[in-house]
Amino acid sequence: MLRFVGVVFGLLLLGQGCIPRLPAIAPSTPIAKEGEPSPEGFVTFSEGFGALPGVSPSLPTATASSRMVINAAMPVIPPAVTVLREWDAAPNDTLLRNITTAVQLPPGILGATPVGESLVVRWQDEDGIQWSYDATNVLPVTFHASAMNVNRHPEAPDAIAQAIYFLSDHGIDPNGWGVPELVGQDVLFGASRDQQTVTDGRGMSVPDAVIRVGSNNTVTQGAFAVTHRLDRSNYPALSAQEILERLRRGGTHPISADRVTIDHLSIELYRHEVVINERPRIFYLPALWARGTAQQGTSSLPYETVVPLVRDEVFGGG
Repeated sequence: MLRFVGVVFGLLLLGQGCIPRLPAIAPSTPIAKEGEPSPEGFVTFSEGFGALPGVSPSLPTATASSRMVINAAMPVIPPAVTVLREWDAAPNDTLLRNITTAVQLPPGILGATPVGESLVVRWQDEDGIQWSYDATNVLPVTFHASAMNVNRHPEAPDAIAQAIYFLSDHGIDPNGWGVPELVGQDVLFGASRDQQTVTDGRGMSVPDAVIRVGSNNTVTQGAFAVTHRLDRSNYPALSAQEILERLRRGGTHPISADRVTIDHLSIELYRHEVVINERPRIFYLPALWARGTAQQGTSSLPYETVVPLVRDEVFGGG
């Protein structure tokens, strides 16, 4: 039987017949007009998030002192691209009301319109593995184990196979993540949204899961993402010429090298992390992902960068 510490994990499942619900409150916010910010679930087809928060990440902040040779074909750039926004991970008023009911708190302490700020749950399973869920983390589920409480699969030939077995043993399906790769002792599963790779400002693939495998080939700790709820809306794109000019300046990852050779170009997603009203939010911006090599003297190293495709003038919200 699971042993829970702090808030009972079962609270996440309330509202499915476990405990009577308080009457649901229908959303009072109307669907936003085009160009105005929209709450989760009510997004217009065009510019439904209003002005995107922050400064355009594709604006050149520095110029790469490198000669760039592009050996890959430029993808077709549409006049508008689809921006994704993750739902706010903080608990909504329904979950807050379920929690107060479950732990028998006076319902009046929530007030009429409570605004959840965080949700942290910790528990230990029957094998002694410590688990936690923090709604505000990019990888909200974490765990810590030891060789004493993790089953090692002798048939697993390597760390990646051990990580997959561990996930399977605990009912975690990695099929929605990217192809795993081993970096040091960590097995990384790349993030994808709408079948597109998610990258950071250095052009590196962003992980949806990180599983640590110890020297004895057993899983010791890790963190992973859960189901992502996304809103989508279209925004005007830069022209192909503007994008190429910014790529030649290094995109979001300008470097100094004798020569940069780009062998791969594709349209993927750039993770745009911002803080709105003291709450972290994540947007995914379509971006040109460039990969190749950087030559400095006799050394040649892998090189990646991205150029977000959304036009500069639609930024400035917050």
